[in-house]
Amino acid sequence: MTAPQFPSVPVRVAGPATLGRVALWLGIATLVLGLVSGVSWIVVAGDTVLGLIPTIAVLLGVATIVIGIVAIATRRGRTQAIVGLVLAVVAGPLAWLVALGVIVIMFAGWSGS
Repeated sequence: MTAPQFPSVPVRVAGPATLGRVALWLGIATLVLGLVSGVSWIVVAGDTVLGLIPTIAVLLGVATIVIGIVAIATRRGRTQAIVGLVLAVVAGPLAWLVALGVIVIMFAGWSGS
C-alpha cells in the first residue's frame, strides 16, 4: 500500500527585507522625536516650529506601526519590523517620562533658589 497523496501547501517565501528596514528606521526616528518632544512640550511651549515635533512623532509612530505590521505579515524583514514596532510603542510612554522628568527638574530648580 502506498501513502495517500495530499496536495502540498505552497510555502510562502520571504521577500526582501526592505520593508522591515524602513519600519526599523521609522521606529528609531519615532523614538528620537518622541524624546525631543518630551522636552519641547515643556521648554518651548509657544514655539510653532518645535511645537510640530510631537505631531510629527505621532505620525511617524503610526506609519511605523502600519509598515511594521505589513512587513511582519508579508515576511519582508520580520526581525527589523518587530524592533521598529517595539521602538514606536515605547516612544510614547518614554516621551511622557522625559516630560515628567523635565517638570521635576524645573520645580526642583525653582524651589532651591
